Amino acid sequence: MIYIQRSVEDFFSDLVRPQKVLIILGARRVGKTQLINHKLLMGNKPHLLLNGEDMNAQAILANRSVSNYRRLLGDK
Repeated sequence: MIYIQRSVEDFFSDLVRPQKVLIILGARRVGKTQLINHKLLMGNKPHLLLNGEDMNAQAILANRSVSNYRRLLGDK
């Protein structure tokens, strides 16, 4: 798949901070997931990527406890 660079990428990079959550909102099929995947691959750091529409991911995240999140995230 061809990646299309977007003008929002520099703004996105400036907002990403360790130990913080960044929520990306937008219309369907505008490239939100592609942007995240591209940045994760370029960052070359450990990461965990879950799709909230996947039933397995929903089951994993159903336990909303700190210990579950720590277990999932580990060093990511």
